[in-house]
This record gives sequence, structure tokens and C-alpha cells, in this order.
Amino acid sequence: MPNQEKHYLKKLFAQELVSGFGYLAPLSMLALFLSEFKDITTSQVSLAMLLSSITARWGRLIFAPVLELLKPSVLLAVMQIVGALGYFLLTFYHSFSIMLLALIFIGFFYGSNTIFIRVLTSFLKEKTNQSTINYSIIHIATNIAATLGPILVNFIYIYYNKEFAFISICIFLCLSSIYTLFSLKNISFQKQNNYFKNIFLLLRSKNLFHFYFLIVLSWFFCAQIYTLAPIIISQTLKLPQYIWTIPTLNGVMIIILSVHLNKFFHKFTKNYYYQISLSLIFSLLGFYSIIMNYNIINLYFGVVLLTLSETLFVPAFQALCAELVPEDSRVAIFAIYAVFMGMGEGMGYYFGSKSLNLLNSNLNLYKNSSYILLILILVGIFISIQKTFSIKKNI
Repeated sequence: MPNQEKHYLKKLFAQELVSGFGYLAPLSMLALFLSEFKDITTSQVSLAMLLSSITARWGRLIFAPVLELLKPSVLLAVMQIVGALGYFLLTFYHSFSIMLLALIFIGFFYGSNTIFIRVLTSFLKEKTNQSTINYSIIHIATNIAATLGPILVNFIYIYYNKEFAFISICIFLCLSSIYTLFSLKNISFQKQNNYFKNIFLLLRSKNLFHFYFLIVLSWFFCAQIYTLAPIIISQTLKLPQYIWTIPTLNGVMIIILSVHLNKFFHKFTKNYYYQISLSLIFSLLGFYSIIMNYNIINLYFGVVLLTLSETLFVPAFQALCAELVPEDSRVAIFAIYAVFMGMGEGMGYYFGSKSLNLLNSNLNLYKNSSYILLILILVGIFISIQKTFSIKKNI
């Protein structure tokens, strides 16, 4: 890769660090923080987490034509200020309506900037068959932030001050917006054509229905790392001081394994569906390891398996997005990917946050939900394996 493109990738890597720290660092504590508000119920917290995740994905789809009128540096900086405003409102105003607005701002900041970074990455003139490597590098940035961020935020939250844990993120995003405005001023963005027309064409493409289903399914189970696992370790195992170890374990594994695993798969196969098939098998084993026979060993083993799944499917999906469409439809396909990713994450966050009530009051409903999830993931594994042997490369 030429030196200019390496420099370009480093800047995108730095932006992903900012976005990841601004959203993922406090994520494992966010549900617990909101659940402590006296006037807000657990169901309202679950709804707010769901809306935040969906906004992070749908916001990019709806406002993309407006946002693309801005230079990349301005767009990324403005959205960092929006995220900072969300954390400010969350810290000082504890009503349900303000909480919803704050989480929507936070979700919109993260979703817009992370998808925009990936669209910019897709235009790198990378070597043949190296797209998953670039996305693995960006994913490493996400997980550096997700690894170091929770250690800092959870330490402040537990041992110092709960409110300051979130206002510190607000200050960080304000400062980062100044850096972003100047560091990316020379980066330009390739114009996209027929944005909404491309959106409708891609959404109606029957050849992509299976792709969208697999995205939702994969991100649903990945979301349990940040909701179900922390709730079980805190509320069921009574070890809240170890919540930070879950996102840290997730991040360290991805930082160490991501590029190496993807290079390994590139060496033996160029079939991205093979990676997705294995990731779904890991998701199945990881999820049931967490929810069966609650103990610390099973929980960490489940997190390890879910992390292996994430390491495989994230670059695979993003590489497929870049390959399935022409360059003037890149924003459209990544926006659609973000929407279905948000649906999966949102439903996953809702299930994980709601699990505390279900475990305490309605165990049968919880078990029935687990059986339904088992059927869905088995269907997903079947579809992905089938596509492994019969790939349709054209839409």
C-alpha cells in the first residue's frame, strides 16, 4: 500500500479510536447507571437502549444526503459535538424524555461516524483480496478503545463518581472535535450518485435478503457481550467489580487475533461466507454457555466464543458490502448494513437488558425465548453454509 494511503488509513484509525471510546467505553455501565434513576423503570431503560442503537443506524440512512454536503472533517467533528451533548444531558437531567433524547444523540454520533469511516476505508486502493485486512485494522481501533475505555470509565464509576464517568466522555468528545477539524481537512469524499434510488434497489434485491438476515442475527448475539454478560456477572453472580473484565477480554482478543485470523482465512479461502458460518457456530455455543448453569467460568468461556464470532463476521460483512456494489453505491450499502446491524444490536440490547426482569419473575418466558433464538441461529447457520458452496456475487 502506498505511503499516502497508509497515512490515510492511520487517520481513519485515529477517528475510529475516538468514536469507539466515545460510545463503547461507558456502554457496559450505561444500563446499570440508567436503572438507578428512581423515576425510570427497567422497561424504560430497555426501550431507551433499543432506540439508541436503532438511531445509530437509521440516522445515517435518513440524513446521509444532508451529511454528505459537509466535508469529512466537518461532518465527523460536528457529530462528535452531538455525542458530547448527549452525555451532558444524560449526566445532568434524569427524566425519561431527556434520557431518550440523550441516548439518541449518542447513538447518532457513533453510528454516523463509524459508518462514514468505513465508507472512506472502502475507497482505499488496497491490494487484491486485502479488504478484510483493512477492516480488521479499523476493527482493532474500535477494540483498543473498547478495551482501555471501560477500565477507565468503570474505575471512575465505581470508585470515584458516577456522574463524572459520563461527563468525562463529554469533555473528551469536545476536545476531539477540534483535533478532527484540523487533522482531516485535506481528506475528500468521492461523490455518490442516486442515493435513495440505490437504497430502494438494494433493499428490494432478493439476492440480498439472506445477507440482511445474517447481519441482524450476528449482531443480536454479539450485543450480549455488553448487556446480558455484565448483568449476569453483576446481578446473578454478585460480582459487579468485575464488569470491566468483560469488554476488556473482548477487546484484547480482537486486538491480538483480528488481523491474524483474517490473514489465515485469506490464505486458505476467499469465501467470506465460510467465516460467517463459523462465527454463527461460535455465537450459538457462546450464548448458551452464558445462560446455562450460571458460573464465572461458563460466562467467560461464552464471552470468548462470542468474541471469536465477532472477530470473524465483522470484516467479512464489511468486505462483502464493498464488493457487492459499484463505488457510487458504497454509502447506500453501508447505510443499509448499519440499519440491519442496528436492528440486531437493538434487539440484542433489549433482550439483554430485559433479561434481569425475566430471570427474576418469568423464567418460563426466558426459556421459551432461548428456544426461539436457538431455532433462528440454526436457520442462520444453514443459510450461511449453503451460501458457502453457492455464492451469488451479483445483485
